[in-house]
Amino acid sequence: MNNFRSVSLKLDFPEYEITCDDFNVGPGEWLEIKAPSGFGKTTLMRALLGLQKMSGQLWLGTTPIESKPTHQRDFGVVFQDQLLFPHLNALENALFGLKLRGKVTDEHYAQAEAAFRNLGILERIH
Repeated sequence: MNNFRSVSLKLDFPEYEITCDDFNVGPGEWLEIKAPSGFGKTTLMRALLGLQKMSGQLWLGTTPIESKPTHQRDFGVVFQDQLLFPHLNALENALFGLKLRGKVTDEHYAQAEAAFRNLGILERIH
């Protein structure tokens, strides 16, 4: 059994469709989704989390994930500022799920900082 999350999905709406052909995320890897406003980033994340109804299939390895309850999907997302914890900085918000599970390490902090740098938002850490 591999530890990669192989994902492909299709979301159908009356006005548009979001299709993500097969992509893989390995253990310890991060996936950054960058696109202009209105391109479906939040809708995609809501589908991965089980908060958005969709058509097609969403797979986690060899298991169709849509049959898993939301709390068992093991995906995390930090939405935009209105949903951030105000007492935490942006980096602490991004790592909150791992910290809650007692799994956050120095390496996670370094990876998150690199992701903030790649996104051009490093100044939001503090």
